[in-house]
Amino acid sequence: MIRCFLVITMLALSMTVFAQPTRDQAKKIVPPISKNQVTPGPKLGPPINPEIPKPMLSIAALRIHRLEETKTIALELEAHNTNFKAAESEYIFERWTGTTWVAVGRGVVKVPGRGHIYTTAKVPYSVDALQVRVRVPQSVEGMREARLARHVYIIRYRCPEWRIASTLVGRPGESIGSVGERSIHTAFLRSAGFEVSFHGRKGARDEYEVTTSYRAPQWLVREFTEARMASEFFNRVSALRAEHVFTPPETLAVSPK
Repeated sequence: MIRCFLVITMLALSMTVFAQPTRDQAKKIVPPISKNQVTPGPKLGPPINPEIPKPMLSIAALRIHRLEETKTIALELEAHNTNFKAAESEYIFERWTGTTWVAVGRGVVKVPGRGHIYTTAKVPYSVDALQVRVRVPQSVEGMREARLARHVYIIRYRCPEWRIASTLVGRPGESIGSVGERSIHTAFLRSAGFEVSFHGRKGARDEYEVTTSYRAPQWLVREFTEARMASEFFNRVSALRAEHVFTPPETLAVSPK
């Protein structure tokens, strides 16, 4: 009985040994991988976020000029090319109406490599403040705004103390008021906002003198769109010896209240 069990065990072990492959057989089944051998991976598609070309144009300046000779307003765009290659882009001039932007000029600007160019558009003349912008999609800035101040000459003046403008002689039967109204200064003083007062004094015989006086305790303001009219008014106010301040359009940002 014991002999039969030993025989069966020996047969089972010999069958297990003979079933395993030899080293040469193992090499044929699984070939060795060389160190220099690279296993190819899956093919990759295009990048998810490809690099977007950087803009080559730059908005150097947006200028506004009032042209008194032609009674127009000129808008000027200065664009620079920061690259060695030529570049181009659409440009759009727009004006602010108070509620929305309205296009007033457009076109295509072509700038050579490392160069700059100017392009202009014109809008109707106006003395009011003007807000404009230019849009250049293929530029670094994309857009630039500019503002043109009101084109007005402003004169501020006052005369706190009473001053005498003129003295006239009244004729018999003529009222003091009618004599004062005859003064060449009375109409201007009233139109300029001064307080006007007439005073009569008995003269020789039946004649009498009427004095026209004026004052303006508070500051008064007058605006003019033409230099000639502003100069005339300024000279008349100066002749009245009133305090005055003259502001030309070049230094006026907004009209004072």
